[in-house]
Amino acid sequence: MVSRCRCAFVPTSVLDRFAVDLTLSETLRQAFQDTAQHASGWRSQRTSISPAARHAKAKPQGANPSLRPEILIFDSRHSSTLPGNHIAIADPYQEETAHRIHQNIQSILLFYKSIFNRNSVDNNGMGIFTSIHYGNSYCNAYWNGSQMVIGDGDGEIFTDFAFSDDVLVHELTHGVTQYTLGLGFTGEPGALNESLSDIFSAVYRQWRLRQSSQLADWTIGSTVLGQSARKMGYTCLRSLSEPDSPTSLMRLPGHMRDWDPNGDPHINSGIPSQAFYRAAMQVGGNTWDRVALIWYSAMANGRRQPNMTFAEFASATITRASALFRSNAAVPKSIENSWRHVGVI
Repeated sequence: MVSRCRCAFVPTSVLDRFAVDLTLSETLRQAFQDTAQHASGWRSQRTSISPAARHAKAKPQGANPSLRPEILIFDSRHSSTLPGNHIAIADPYQEETAHRIHQNIQSILLFYKSIFNRNSVDNNGMGIFTSIHYGNSYCNAYWNGSQMVIGDGDGEIFTDFAFSDDVLVHELTHGVTQYTLGLGFTGEPGALNESLSDIFSAVYRQWRLRQSSQLADWTIGSTVLGQSARKMGYTCLRSLSEPDSPTSLMRLPGHMRDWDPNGDPHINSGIPSQAFYRAAMQVGGNTWDRVALIWYSAMANGRRQPNMTFAEFASATITRASALFRSNAAVPKSIENSWRHVGVI
């Protein structure tokens, strides 16, 4: 059975910080408070599925693995109703946000198909539908187990989440993880869950820009930060290369000695993300056809492992590296070294 996921891009700790930041206006603080309170109420949320959304979910699964997934965009019209009203995207001038997000989702699905031979999040051509303009100044985006939900941001700290590739890949990858390992949302499985979404966000951007691992900036959320956040000195939400960077909104651990047993999975995700970054830098070249292929292979092994630990995933990546790169012993050795460097093995 597929688990119901509530996986947000911005963790509650960041929202809470801005909700009490007296340098911000009362209106802005209220937007962050409302967004944080909404996160705590996810479990009681009910999704009202429109006929168009039901059509997307009812597509025969597995009948034609090569069938292009249907992409449907809905407008919540600044309410908390899901999925909202269906938007026809034939005319790009009717709804610019819907048109752009439709194009970006097409590109992300192409990335998963061409690099990993994965057909949509469930690998069976599942329709992808997304609700935009969710809430009022909603400063987040999330995957709820069946769809993406995207807020417009507050306009100062966070811009429109719909225009950030990082956000879309991160949330859709939660769907991929849901249909592969089925990871939980707390402890090491939760941190690994968040790490995988960040990793494939970074890899997607490198693939799209044709950047090698050495040329990439390895940041997450740089394109969703507003001018006020940049004036505060922030350049991204998280950094895979420099997890403790003071220019990141979130300072993450990069080694198991700094693991916080009570920490948010988004924060503890810095440890496996740092392992991936180090492996990519050691192996070199393009991440999408080397290290990312190994990580994906470890995910899509055909077994659901909701309680998978860092060490178990590390072992899986080393095993897959040996299988995929039999003629190049340096690759699995690099993978092993990266996990050893962060104290996982």
